[in-house]
Amino acid sequence: MPKIVARPERRELLIDVTWKLIVAEGLDAVTLRRVAADAGFANGAVKPYFSSKAALMEAAYRRAFDRTVDRAALSVGTRTGLDAIRRLCLEIMPLDDERRVEARVVIAFWEAAIGEPTMAKVFRDTVSSFSDDLARYLAQAREAGEVTVAEPNSAIVDELLWMMMGLQSMCWLMPQQTSARRQRAVLDRFLENLGAPEPAVLTGDEPMGS
Repeated sequence: MPKIVARPERRELLIDVTWKLIVAEGLDAVTLRRVAADAGFANGAVKPYFSSKAALMEAAYRRAFDRTVDRAALSVGTRTGLDAIRRLCLEIMPLDDERRVEARVVIAFWEAAIGEPTMAKVFRDTVSSFSDDLARYLAQAREAGEVTVAEPNSAIVDELLWMMMGLQSMCWLMPQQTSARRQRAVLDRFLENLGAPEPAVLTGDEPMGS
């Protein structure tokens, strides 16, 4: 007999099931028929909520994104500069089971979005949101003298984003090498180097060995 669930709860339950399938079996396991069956619903019960697998995957991804944004907002609060950058990055990085699961959902969405322009745009928009936050905090850090390297802010933002995306994949492929301690250490070294003094430029007048 099909499961009876209140309509406001059914959409979230379907996303719950999608997350579990992604973690346990990967993207290929996510079909509307399979999600309905695992949720205990009759075949076709997903359609009123998600018209396609792409729509379902987008909802699954947006939940991961929204949870990260909510955590970051609480952690960052009114903080600025490098402290704000560090706190935002730590909420994106897969440091615990909750964020590792979110990372797995994100990775599945990347796979589904390749060759799917609408999904790819969703990805670009969400990444741009993080990029804008990082750029704003970085500008604050440079103004406060926390960042002294000559590297452009845009390049630093790219490096941070790509590092975090890499960690989201690495935590599943190489879990022993991506412990929470090592992830934090990598981030802290990166941020410390932003305030490192620029190397002296030799003019040719310095004595050898100076």
